[in-house]
Amino acid sequence: MNMKSLFLNGNSSACIKYIEGQINAANSNFIWLSVDLVTLSFRLSVTRSDYEEFVMQFKCQLEHAFPECTFLVSTFNFDFPKNKLFDVRSTPGQTGAFGNILLKKFPCLRTKDVFYSFVTFGKNSSFFLDGEYFSSTGEGSIFAKLIENNAIVISIGHHWIKAASFVHHAEDKANVPYRYNKKFSGEIVCCDGLTKGHSQHFLVRDLDICEHSSFTLASNAVFFKSDLLRIGVINLANSHNVVGYTVMLKGMHQLTVSSLLSSEVGLVDFIPISGMNADVVTAKLANTLYKDDLISFNR
Repeated sequence: MNMKSLFLNGNSSACIKYIEGQINAANSNFIWLSVDLVTLSFRLSVTRSDYEEFVMQFKCQLEHAFPECTFLVSTFNFDFPKNKLFDVRSTPGQTGAFGNILLKKFPCLRTKDVFYSFVTFGKNSSFFLDGEYFSSTGEGSIFAKLIENNAIVISIGHHWIKAASFVHHAEDKANVPYRYNKKFSGEIVCCDGLTKGHSQHFLVRDLDICEHSSFTLASNAVFFKSDLLRIGVINLANSHNVVGYTVMLKGMHQLTVSSLLSSEVGLVDFIPISGMNADVVTAKLANTLYKDDLISFNR
């Protein structure tokens, strides 16, 4: 495939233009970018063998178009309690191919969070790369840093709730009864190859109570009405559109914490171990919501 022709056509311009619009509207220079590579590449007719070149070109375009911005792409991994080892350079991400390709190409651009790591690039990437993380969701966590610096989350090709791990920072802040902080210890291998001991708190589920926790179906409408969630369509040149979502992270976090501290179940809830809760958005339900949004834009 001629990758030059792929990235100089209207498809690339449409993605960059969408991201530019969201950055300008939010007046933010910190962007958590979540891309469903399989969905986007399918819409662009990019084969699996071209994924790496696709991601590299996309990264270059982002850096060229937004020199004042810092981008973060998730490479989360949750095996530290079992393996007791996290290698910044080689422990694989469990949140998709987009992040893993960046990790393969730029292993030293990964944050030293043994659970919620990101590959980060751009003007102020050192703000996230320097230092270690001792809490996954509390004060000093990467989620706290993102919120404090008015970051936004841009999701392309999947529903925003599939990139909403930041909900656990709100749950931590509100001290929800179905999760609690637990300390895990092991070793971390840094970019320079140095291995050292590391301990980090993680907000685990109470396994006697909680099967899963997340945002609810009702939250979608509430956040949209509050202008904390924006939904748009990226019109690709081949008429195969994708949906994009933008989360105003700080405002959404504040509203979520307020909801959790209130006596009424609202924006966040959990699925009990011995029951069901149809209001909680699971990954499967999020996929359905995305398809519904895509259909609505294509009418």
